[in-house]
Amino acid sequence: MSATSFDALATARELKAAGIDGQHAEAIADAMRKAAVADHDALATKADIATLRWMFGFLAALNLAMAARLFGIV
Repeated sequence: MSATSFDALATARELKAAGIDGQHAEAIADAMRKAAVADHDALATKADIATLRWMFGFLAALNLAMAARLFGIV
């Protein structure tokens, strides 16, 4: 995964130029930087996604079996 680059100083300057006061512009730029450079530990891995696919597949099969039993198909 490539690293994300975000220039908070340039963003704050652009916000100030657009008429937002300095403190607010810096706070907005810092919040945007934190969102853009998210903690990579919080992102799902391929193993996480594979596990979720297995779980959702199992739950779908279980729901189909319960529906079949409920409607007297089985």
